[in-house]
Amino acid sequence: MIKASLTSLRPISLVFLIFLLPSPSMGQTRNLETEYNFKRYELVLSNVSWEQARSAAQAAGGDLLVISSEGENTHIADWLQTQLSFIRGATSGVSDGGGAIYVWLGASDAGQEGTWTWVNDVQFYSGDGQTGSPISGRYNNWGSGPLGSEPDNFGSGGQDYAAMGLEAWPTGRAAGQGIGESGEWNDISGNSTTVYVIEYPRDTANDVVMAPIFAASSGIQSYLRFINPTDTPGEVAIQFSDASGNILREICRVGVKPNYAGQLGMDSLTEACQLAESDAATLSISYTSDFIGYMQHVVWNPTGGSLTNFSVCSKAAESRNYLTNVHSSKITTYPSRISITNTSDVAKSFKLDFTDSQDQSLSVGTWESPVLAAKAHGLYKIPDIETDLGYSPPESGGFHYTVQFDASSTGGILGHFVDNLDAGVITEFTARCASQ
Repeated sequence: MIKASLTSLRPISLVFLIFLLPSPSMGQTRNLETEYNFKRYELVLSNVSWEQARSAAQAAGGDLLVISSEGENTHIADWLQTQLSFIRGATSGVSDGGGAIYVWLGASDAGQEGTWTWVNDVQFYSGDGQTGSPISGRYNNWGSGPLGSEPDNFGSGGQDYAAMGLEAWPTGRAAGQGIGESGEWNDISGNSTTVYVIEYPRDTANDVVMAPIFAASSGIQSYLRFINPTDTPGEVAIQFSDASGNILREICRVGVKPNYAGQLGMDSLTEACQLAESDAATLSISYTSDFIGYMQHVVWNPTGGSLTNFSVCSKAAESRNYLTNVHSSKITTYPSRISITNTSDVAKSFKLDFTDSQDQSLSVGTWESPVLAAKAHGLYKIPDIETDLGYSPPESGGFHYTVQFDASSTGGILGHFVDNLDAGVITEFTARCASQ
C-alpha cells in the first residue's frame, strides 16, 4: 500500500537485551530477547515457513510477532539489525520478496484476500498497496516506493503472509529507489522460509486485579479513571476477562499524559481495545503501569441516577492528601465536597492547591481553609471554594479538579465526597487502587 501516516506511541526508555543459552526443551535455539512496553520477544534462528513458525511459537507459549505502533516497530527493527549477521547465517533472501532478508510477522490475509488480520484476530488493513487503507486507523508499515507499493499479492500463487524486511527490496536498488526499506513490511508467499520472532504474553503475576467492571452492554455504565501524578508520560497495560476468567483481550495499552487524571467509559474501551464478543454483564481487569499512580472505578446507574465509587481491587492505594476528578460547579447533579481533618494537636488552617485534572496548565488557585481545632474536621462545597477563589470554570472543559495540600500544610487528611442529588445519597470518592 501507499505508506500510511504513522501513529506513534511513546517508547519505554529502558530496553533490556539479554543473552540466553539454548533451550533444548523447546527444540529451538534462543538467541536474543528484548522487552518493549510490557512484552517480551524472542528471535528464533530457524528457517521455516509461516505456518511452521506459528506452530513453534505457540508450542513455546507465545505467538508470532504483532506490531501495533511505530514505537514498537522501530524498537523491533533496530533490535533485529543488531542481529542481522546471525540472521543471514540462518536464512537467505526471499525470492518472492525481492531477494531481501525478512522476519515473519503474525499477520495474514489467507482467510480473506485483502483483509489483513493479526494472529490476535485484530483486523488492521484492507485492500492492496495502491488503493487499500488502515482499518479503524490501526498502525501499519507496508513498503512503498517508486517501483510499487505493498501489499501487492505478487505472483500466480499469491502472497498471503506478512514479513518485516531487514534490508531494502528489491536488493541492489539504492535506498528509496525500490519498493520497501528495512523495517517496512511486505506480503510474501507462505511457501517461503525465513526466521521469526516469538511474542510472549504479558506476565500478569504481579498485576493489580479490579472487579467487577460493568460491561458496556450491561446497562450500567463503568468508567475507569487513569491517574498519572508524575511529570512524564506513562502507559497502563490491561488484560480484560469475563466473570468466568475467559480472556477477552490479552493486552490493551492506554497512554496517560503527565499530571493527568482522565476517565474512559467501557463503551470507549470496548471499541478501542477490540474486546472479544461476550454475553458477560461484568468483567475483570488485570493491569499494571510504567508509572506510580492510581486507578479508580466509577459507576453510574441510569436507573435512579446514582454515581458511586466502585474501586474494589487487589491493591488499594494510599489516597490521602491527593484528590483527583473533584467535580467543579459545572457538574450540578453530582456536586463534590471535600473534607479536611486536622490530625495534629494544634489548631490550624490548611492551604489547598487546585488545578484542572485534565490540563495542569490551568492553575485554579490556592484556597485556605478556616481554622480547624486539633483533631477536628471540616466539610466544604466546591462552589463555595470557587467563589472564595474568584474562579469560574472555562466554557470548554473544566469539569474536574486535582486537589492537594500546599507544601506548607502538614498534619491533615483530605477526603472527597459526591452528593447524588437525584438519588438522595452521599458517596465516598477518596478510595483508589494502585496503578502497579
